[in-house]
Amino acid sequence: MEYVLLASLGGSSQVITETLWALMNPEKLIDPAHRKRSPVVPATVHLISTDYANPRHYSSVQARDAELTAKVRELFVQYGYPIPEIKIDPLLDPDSGVPLEDIRTQRDNVIYANRVTQVVKEYADSPNISIHMSLAGGRKTMSSYDHSAMMFFGRVQDEMSHVLIEPASMERAPQFWWPDQEDPLLVQVGEDEISTSSPIARVDLINVPFVHLDVRLPKGVPPEALDHDKIVEFVEFERNQEAIIIDAERFCITVGATEVFLTPQQFAFFALFAIARVQAWPGVGPSDEGEGHNASGWLHLRDFSHGVERDGKSRQNTRSLAVLRRLLDRKSDGAQHRDNNLMDQILGACVGETDPTESDRSKLRRQIKNKIDSPFIQSVVLPQTYTGPNGVNIGLEIPAHRIKLMNFSDAELNSDYREKP
Repeated sequence: MEYVLLASLGGSSQVITETLWALMNPEKLIDPAHRKRSPVVPATVHLISTDYANPRHYSSVQARDAELTAKVRELFVQYGYPIPEIKIDPLLDPDSGVPLEDIRTQRDNVIYANRVTQVVKEYADSPNISIHMSLAGGRKTMSSYDHSAMMFFGRVQDEMSHVLIEPASMERAPQFWWPDQEDPLLVQVGEDEISTSSPIARVDLINVPFVHLDVRLPKGVPPEALDHDKIVEFVEFERNQEAIIIDAERFCITVGATEVFLTPQQFAFFALFAIARVQAWPGVGPSDEGEGHNASGWLHLRDFSHGVERDGKSRQNTRSLAVLRRLLDRKSDGAQHRDNNLMDQILGACVGETDPTESDRSKLRRQIKNKIDSPFIQSVVLPQTYTGPNGVNIGLEIPAHRIKLMNFSDAELNSDYREKP
């Protein structure tokens, strides 16, 4: 197992080496109960850094980073451990690319929350990595976002901690980096001078338990889209098992408080995928089911193709086309909404040569994305595709019990069909 220390870095660099020392030397911690933990030697020290250096101690941020890097190396050399990879990861404004000096505004906090969430997710995707998140240092909101990110994606092998120094006044002593430093220094603490090698200077590591939510994000969402607030929204969406309501009378999809009105043509497509999912049409399922007798609820894209295949068999009357015809024949407010262009497009496509649904699926995706801004909820709602042994398969990821079909006729929900010879 490879260990990673993840922490924020601002004006107090010493919390990094103090935490590393405590991880390496549990037998020297203040609380006897904490001495039972096993030593941890991180191979990577990843620091999400603001662009602030205490002017009383450093001439620049570069000077701060250089001293901290040197001290981390010195600590590892003193104890005979391999020097870790040290990543000082500057927190950048995503619009300007300028490093943030501090986390003070709402926007600053959002930027930090998103970045720490992305980093934790990246490490948590590697089963051979164990994350140690330090909550020491930084502002209280930063620690809160650290905690959230670990709750989202942290695993059993991951942990969080806070480091404490005794006497507390030593926390303001810039010369103190860890107990038993080589070349002991006298540190001014109030009116007293205390040696860094004195038994009075002590460190403790407080373990912070956290709930493992084991958040499973939908596939296909890029790492840069890992927005902390959107993940919170998605967690609530999944926790409440919110349903997608598909109203055939209004040509509307409702997700939570959001209504998405579709054109009759795009609605017919979406309704078809929903009906297949709810009725568990056999033969094809989501990617984790694949194709076969135990798979259901999805469609073969080739079911939309019409023409004569090499074996001479017609595809003009597949179940998908039969239900789609009924949906396109739907009437609302006395007006017929049949869109012959869609059926002409599908029936004019030759098997295996074109995707007759591509244009309409693109329009459907745009309409839904214009209303639902969460990329995670989008991925649950939008039809997805994957390539199986028999070509491209398409359907909805959301479980059938979370789909509610409203105002459909019996004929539209009747999936019985007969292939023409």
